[in-house]
Amino acid sequence: MEKKSLLPRNLRRKRVLFGVIAIMALTYVLGILPKRDSGAGIPLSPFFLSTGNKVRDFFGDVQGFFTAKKMLLRQLSELELLNHELTTRNAFLESKIQGIEHLERYLNERQTSGIVAAVLNQSLYVPYDTLIVDRGIQDDVEPGFNVVASGAILLGEVESVAARSAMVKLLSYPGVKTEGYVQSLSLNVVVEGIGGSNLKFNIPKNLEVKIGDRIVSTSRQGYLIGQVELIKEKELEPLKDVILRTPLNLRHLRFVELIP
Repeated sequence: MEKKSLLPRNLRRKRVLFGVIAIMALTYVLGILPKRDSGAGIPLSPFFLSTGNKVRDFFGDVQGFFTAKKMLLRQLSELELLNHELTTRNAFLESKIQGIEHLERYLNERQTSGIVAAVLNQSLYVPYDTLIVDRGIQDDVEPGFNVVASGAILLGEVESVAARSAMVKLLSYPGVKTEGYVQSLSLNVVVEGIGGSNLKFNIPKNLEVKIGDRIVSTSRQGYLIGQVELIKEKELEPLKDVILRTPLNLRHLRFVELIP
């Protein structure tokens, strides 16, 4: 009977002793208890001193680690932002250099009779079959100027002008009508834009045209308007439709000439 009553008491003593030790270690770590270097204060065994120092150093190292990590992450974010900005600037400068090189090559390859303008865009915010060029009122550009590509292809006319830019309406713009000349037939026709860089005209069925035949402007220069791409005939109609295609890819167009 005495042994049974002693077991709980011993267990309670061990728990109390462990709690006292834990409290002393914690208070030392937190700096509540003073050290024994001045001879005053509560004396602590070397074990507690060593353990407290190690625990305190451990938590100090953990806090320093997370502080350093946060700083590194912030610096990494700043470097990524700077790299993106430099990449954008580099791409812009390369584009400008390429534009200057293309312009120099363009001017060296041909004699120009008008104002050389760079094509700015063909964005979705601009109507199809139109161009925006970088010459305007300050360059003495006026509505009605002819727009020529590669010195030989008539693209359209200047529709409107701003201070430093102009909108060009292409001959292929739906509803635009232009007088043309079919070289293979020695025949003047009215060419109408139907959109998507395409044009058309009508001629009697008994007149023969072939795929690839050229249609040029009736001006003295005889600029190329387009080439026959498709011929449509209907059995009960006396006329046939001849579809033309602008003889260049507008997506690759960099410069044009604006001619009064």
